[in-house]
Amino acid sequence: MMNYYRCTKSKADENSDCPKGKLFSEKEIEGIIFRAVMQMLAICQEQKKQKSSLMLTRKERIAACVAELQKLEQQQERYRQEKFRAYEDYSGGTLAKDAYLRQRADIDSKLAAAKAEQEAQEQLLSELEHLAFQDKAQEDDVFTSFAGATELTAELAQTFIKEVLVSSPTEIEIAWKFRDVFDMQGHDN
Repeated sequence: MMNYYRCTKSKADENSDCPKGKLFSEKEIEGIIFRAVMQMLAICQEQKKQKSSLMLTRKERIAACVAELQKLEQQQERYRQEKFRAYEDYSGGTLAKDAYLRQRADIDSKLAAAKAEQEAQEQLLSELEHLAFQDKAQEDDVFTSFAGATELTAELAQTFIKEVLVSSPTEIEIAWKFRDVFDMQGHDN
């Protein structure tokens, strides 16, 4: 049994763009919609590949951030040792009190600056790791689950399509449930 669709809006709305009295084959419409969904999925997969190159950059930034944190920790340890040596020199009588207090204040300010830089690097690392986690989670997203589809199913249509407007067998407008990747492609060029 072949199903046909007729625009019900054309009877109720005289100013409708829908063709009046025209029947559209369900199979024909499904084929057009399925090809559009598959094109949309292909574009999304290509965008995902482009994003993976950004992911490599993010991994490099994470590695650099970790290296910087290690360097800052070593620097702070050197400052603590320097401060301890200054105290030993003072307590041993080889360093005057005024000189010791100046050295201690100088070292304390260096320690505070290194600690502030360390906190900033830790915040950056946290943000980079969070973004990397989000990107990884998106790799397993809904687009991937439908990438191998061979026909239009109700689940596929309900996942991506808000509504379908048919003007003629060759003029079908699909309203997506998300930003239209076809429009985004036009803006990229």
